[in-house]
Amino acid sequence: MKFCPKCGYFVNSNTNSCPKCGYNIKKIVSQGSRTKTGVVIASIVVLILVIYLLVPQSDNFENSQLVSSNFSKQKLDTQNLPKSHDQFVQFALKLVNDDRKKHGVLPVSLGNNSAAQNHADDMLQTKYFSHWNSEGVKPYVTYTFFGGRGNVAENIANTFSECPTFNCIPSVFDPYKEIERLHYGMMYDDAGSNWGHRDTIIDPNHTHVNLGIAFDNDNFYFVQHFETIIIEWTKIELVNTELKMVGTLPDGFSIEQIQIFSDVNPKPLSGKILNEELPYKQNFYEKGTLEVLNSKPPPKNS
Repeated sequence: MKFCPKCGYFVNSNTNSCPKCGYNIKKIVSQGSRTKTGVVIASIVVLILVIYLLVPQSDNFENSQLVSSNFSKQKLDTQNLPKSHDQFVQFALKLVNDDRKKHGVLPVSLGNNSAAQNHADDMLQTKYFSHWNSEGVKPYVTYTFFGGRGNVAENIANTFSECPTFNCIPSVFDPYKEIERLHYGMMYDDAGSNWGHRDTIIDPNHTHVNLGIAFDNDNFYFVQHFETIIIEWTKIELVNTELKMVGTLPDGFSIEQIQIFSDVNPKPLSGKILNEELPYKQNFYEKGTLEVLNSKPPPKNS
């Protein structure tokens, strides 16, 4: 997929001219965008503890394919907008909550976990596009390393430029427009991913989102980490082989089952491996190996 540099309209890769404004696509540096999504729960080191909760659901949750978007009819004027990272994040947060509102779900708050930004920076520096990072770990491990204690689901998207000649003009990304394009693609042009990005964005169970934005003249990376923070943890402690977790559930919630997964020990990975080898180049990630399944709810007040 690429975009018309004149009007910003989505253009099919095989099209020679923009169907909206008629601009000659052959004249531009080719651009493309990629997206990946994953939905997994937070981990402690290489152990992944999954606690399935019975969560109250919204009655107004809709299929986003029924909700129209006027993205192609509006031209985003960014000339007078402030060019700061914090403003880019606030803009991305507004896009998320605008779409959640359209689908009858509550807004998410901006989180304070740095894992999304860390992943965006790492992809830009190492030149790869994967849910794994250059340390060889999945999003929930990085999320936990930066203090996350809830559930986390990751969406990642990337716009890239390929310069076909030695003297072409480098791309200069407009962060607001790239964020809008990539978010729009994940919400309304996501059939190729079975609408996984869209479902993550408008999942009514999410409470927070953390956003990562990193770019240069050749690549623009956009990361969304959606959190579900329900349990108020007072202790999470790993002593030798014993994991102790103490927390409080809000009214209306109960624990249905507990699962523990394990991942293999991570190893550093190059950008080439992350881009070209399995499982790293897949557009999803999994929890690992199921080690323990406890379907008996813990005793009350335990």
